[in-house]
Amino acid sequence: FTDLGNAKAMVQIYGNRFKFCPVTKKWFVWNRTKWIEDKLNQVLVFANKTVEAREKNSQGIQEEDLRKTAFRFFRSCQSVARRNALIEQAKAWQPALVTTDDLDQNTWLLNCRNGTLDLRTGMIRPHDPADLITKCVDADYDPGAACPRWISYLEQSMGGDAALVDFIRRAIGYTLTGETDEHALFV
Repeated sequence: FTDLGNAKAMVQIYGNRFKFCPVTKKWFVWNRTKWIEDKLNQVLVFANKTVEAREKNSQGIQEEDLRKTAFRFFRSCQSVARRNALIEQAKAWQPALVTTDDLDQNTWLLNCRNGTLDLRTGMIRPHDPADLITKCVDADYDPGAACPRWISYLEQSMGGDAALVDFIRRAIGYTLTGETDEHALFV
């Protein structure tokens, strides 16, 4: 019964719902769409729930002395110092660790309100915390959506030049990715 044991339990139970970034010294939590900075102390809630669950589970210990020891330990974990120790220990355990290089790494994924769009395939799939995405466009992806106003604007503003319209569409599509392979600047 240790703070490290509590931290390991918290990571096992809730590890897919929180991350710690040692570079920024910030916690991130999964909001079912993207990873966001933990401004509401959700990690503290996970720590509280972990200790409560471990205390409840310890009631099933058959040996009386060990059960009493566990009870005393988990009661002591209600102190701020013990809770902070649990949270401090959790910062060092996978899958809780993430670096800034890990976040938003896949430049071909565009996070939409209704799922994550793979820009290479045009397929949308459910949001996945494993993607480590921290951004989301404020729109739903609809592959069948018509955009007559946009097409009309392009054709009119490009003077009906089909090659130029095609170029502009590709350039704008390119800007949706985080790729810089083309080393292009569109002005």
